[in-house]
Amino acid sequence: MAYALLQTAFAEESLFRGFLLKRLASRLGFWPADTIQAAVFALLHVVPFGLAVGAGWGIAVGVLTGAVGALMGFLNEHLAGGSLVPSWSLHAASNLLTGCLALAALG
Repeated sequence: MAYALLQTAFAEESLFRGFLLKRLASRLGFWPADTIQAAVFALLHVVPFGLAVGAGWGIAVGVLTGAVGALMGFLNEHLAGGSLVPSWSLHAASNLLTGCLALAALG
């Protein structure tokens, strides 16, 4: 549980929505920056999932995580005043849910 909350969710949210999105947005504007950070976030997930479960699943996970990454960037910047708390909470909940589902599948 601590891994899902701190190691993965907090680290990724700090990097992608906290650092990358904010730095790019100051130079490019919000929408291009949100698109870029979401694409990089998606690529981070495509490779491990693609190697673990196959290219088709890797691409599906990449599309899903890219869309969610863009949504979380919008949520943080436009609805939460720049706070990372909403995306961190969603990311942690998602990691916990997928971890539980993976354990159940192995079960």
